[in-house]
Amino acid sequence: MPNTHDPYLTTVKITLKEAEIKSRRKKVKNKKEKPKSFLSQNIHIGDYIYLPESLQKLFLLLILIILPYMIGIITMTIIEGSKGFQESTRMIFDIFMLTWTIGYEILALLLLLLIIKSAFSFNRKKS
Repeated sequence: MPNTHDPYLTTVKITLKEAEIKSRRKKVKNKKEKPKSFLSQNIHIGDYIYLPESLQKLFLLLILIILPYMIGIITMTIIEGSKGFQESTRMIFDIFMLTWTIGYEILALLLLLLIIKSAFSFNRKKS
């Protein structure tokens, strides 16, 4: 009689499988995920800046060149006054590189401080 089809037995097997699947789903749902460590997180630029994929690289390149230069001009203007603004806006390569380097260092310092702040707040939220 092993070749006989028993619909009641099949229904019971399906019901037991469904109950097992439901109990596994409840366990997975109730199980809290362990938070990732701060340094193992993936960072996607699309989460912070909404741009199409084709424009992201161009935008980042422009930011890499223009933003440090503008911060450098602002810093040199604050430190030296209007004379610093007139000298830093002339397009002499040495002055451009000096201004860009000053702005880059200030921007790097601010970014490092932001990373350190978010690392401390990450530990407080997840622990």
